[in-house]
Amino acid sequence: MFPYDTALLTAVRTPPQSIADVLRIMRTIDATYMDGDGLKWFNWLYLQVTQAVETRIASGGFTDPAWIAQLDVQFARLFFSALESALSGQSCPGCWQVLFSSRDRVAVARIQFALAGIKAHINHDLPQAIVATSHFAATVPQHASTEYQD
Repeated sequence: MFPYDTALLTAVRTPPQSIADVLRIMRTIDATYMDGDGLKWFNWLYLQVTQAVETRIASGGFTDPAWIAQLDVQFARLFFSALESALSGQSCPGCWQVLFSSRDRVAVARIQFALAGIKAHINHDLPQAIVATSHFAATVPQHASTEYQD
């Protein structure tokens, strides 16, 4: 769809292992996208949120920073995986298809692209990321738990 899609595909192919990896991939994506690509605006917003999470972890703002860092990585992996599938011409989760298939529509407001990505990512990917993180850390974020509070 865009001439740089191959570069984006390369950027998201290797799953991140840390928040630093997530940020590196998002910055690569941000530097690659043109302003006319609606996906740029979801990635830009997500980059801002991820930087804020990294800052809060570094400042001791979470009770279980390792769990939150792992959640951040698991969460980003789901977005990158959906993007990789779409860029490869494979099936991706339906919630992402709206954003991926309309990213070239310049008449759509930037905020609409950002919100479409947020909706797909939070409603579809966040529950999966919480489960994956809980399995990875052998935890269950029950209501009174540290993970739930964070």
